[in-house]
Amino acid sequence: MNALWGTFCEQIKQSGYTVDDLYYCNEELFKSIVDEIGAYTPAQARSLQQEWRERIRKQTASNVSGNPPTSSADGSRYATTNLSHHFREIPLDSTPSSPAAKPAFTLEEVYQRAQHLLRDTSKNTAVPAGMDEMILIEHSSESLANFERKSQELFGPPQRHLLFKLCRAAALSRIERAARTGSSALLRGTDDTDALSTSAIVLYQDIAHTLGADLADIVSSGGALVACEVLVGRSRAVTDREAQNLNNFSMSQCSEMLTEAGYDSLSIQTHSAVAVYSEVQVLPRYVIRFDIVPSRSRQSPPRQPPSAVVVEPRGQAAKPHSSIFEASTTCLVHPGKEVEFWSPGEKRLLCSLCLYYDGYSQENCVPIVEATRAEAPRLERWVGNSLTFMKEINGVFDLFDAAADDIRTADETLESEVKQTFSKMRSRLDAMEKEMLREARSFSRQKEQDVMASREDVSSVVEEIQSLLNEIEEPLRIYRAGTVDMQVCVSILRSTQKAFGVWEPVTVAPYEKVDRNESRLRDLAQVLNSTFSLQTSAGSIELPETIDINYLKNDCDETK
Repeated sequence: MNALWGTFCEQIKQSGYTVDDLYYCNEELFKSIVDEIGAYTPAQARSLQQEWRERIRKQTASNVSGNPPTSSADGSRYATTNLSHHFREIPLDSTPSSPAAKPAFTLEEVYQRAQHLLRDTSKNTAVPAGMDEMILIEHSSESLANFERKSQELFGPPQRHLLFKLCRAAALSRIERAARTGSSALLRGTDDTDALSTSAIVLYQDIAHTLGADLADIVSSGGALVACEVLVGRSRAVTDREAQNLNNFSMSQCSEMLTEAGYDSLSIQTHSAVAVYSEVQVLPRYVIRFDIVPSRSRQSPPRQPPSAVVVEPRGQAAKPHSSIFEASTTCLVHPGKEVEFWSPGEKRLLCSLCLYYDGYSQENCVPIVEATRAEAPRLERWVGNSLTFMKEINGVFDLFDAAADDIRTADETLESEVKQTFSKMRSRLDAMEKEMLREARSFSRQKEQDVMASREDVSSVVEEIQSLLNEIEEPLRIYRAGTVDMQVCVSILRSTQKAFGVWEPVTVAPYEKVDRNESRLRDLAQVLNSTFSLQTSAGSIELPETIDINYLKNDCDETK
């Protein structure tokens, strides 16, 4: 160990870090730690970074060869790390006859990495609830086969990564229910969309410092952390802004563009996140419940992970498992007071001080136990309505895909019918056949061109914004560095002029398609002298105007 590194390790400890923290850093975080200490020249900083990389490289090689972690002369432990451009990797079994029925990651490893992630993203306030509920999701053979098949389609050697995603109760219920029935239990692009890329399934490494959602909000809504095996072959490194530029496109369109470019995912390094655009690449494995505990009352977590509670696949009896939770019984308005009453009209928990100061009485509030007897059946009926809704809403997503195919299908159907009819009357109707097909094809092509023109208009706007971002980046960097000269100021102000100028909205016109003309074709013998008139109509796929879930509250009250 060189003297510079030893001095650096001592300063790390004095600054409130531990030496082990260095092995969970990415490049940017390590630089920021060196800058924060502020005692090194640029040459010394580069030397420290080179030493850090070499230690990471040696430890990674040690882990691959199966050697146990070693300790340095300063007593620090070389722990496995995730660089910004690397993931912990376990190679995928390439033998088709032996699908990966068992999770690639042990329960202990998942537990430790989830605990590390929750600690970092919650400032040490999030812990697995009760430390006794980790649910292992067992998948049907069909889900595993799809997962295995997808691994053969990736660019480069397929590798599995343990990544995490926060999911609310609705997504968890669907995943767990699908596992019990033996159907595909995959995350969908519409499950708890992430602002980093609303068109993708965004998952996070265990070194992330944010999870794309508020942990307290997830806990209060009954959500949990889901540990997933994710297939990654060749991932393109992008900034969060570049990832968000794809929000204007659907998941399937993004997948096509990535495939054409030779990639199967995006690596958003600044957030330690991965965005995938194929649902088959993600296999949920564990549901990890957690709770938010104030730092001052938080106890040291046990060293051993809890036993997993397995969700049995179809055909096996479900094993009962305990679900221990701790609900706060203190009043939100008057801390330290226990809630004792319920206001049915306001749907609010009250303590005795609320009754005294806010003017409540026996006429507009009831004791908690009595209120629970009245509200629990209503909530049960709401849950039933919601489960039905979650089951039926999946069909709505199929409508959007069906609408995209509607124009092409209608044109192909008309072309086929026209050709069949005119083949029987070829000697007399060649001219009319050509005219009908010409007009139909011309109309369909024109409408398709209109749709694609709208797409190009949107793409032009995206390219214009990207060009402006590239133009702004360098002047702003120089300005942040403290250089304020005329050229930099003019560049920034010109970019400001463009950015805050008037952007022309992109108008997207509704599409039309050709209609089947069956009756017309049957009577052609009588109308040989008539002029063919192409019939068109609006798209036949009826999309919902709105999705209003307030109806789930209907019929929840008991019939009097």
